[in-house]
Amino acid sequence: MVGVRDIDLTSLNNDARVKAIKVVQQEYDSLRLWHVPNFLPVIDVRYSKGHLYTISGYPFTISDQGLNEVNNHANESAGN
Repeated sequence: MVGVRDIDLTSLNNDARVKAIKVVQQEYDSLRLWHVPNFLPVIDVRYSKGHLYTISGYPFTISDQGLNEVNNHANESAGN
């Protein structure tokens, strides 16, 4: 499981867009190194078609049993 944050940069001029990308890259580097509790760790940053995406990993490992429970709940929800 991951979290994706989509930052729409299409309304920014080129200079502002470059600055925003640098700020997000700094945030990525900081969060990757600091391991802040209760924060999803940022694992990747991508830019495509005027949108900047940060991808965050799941904050803790789920055991096989826990993952099965998550999948079962998802399947039950899909069936309702």
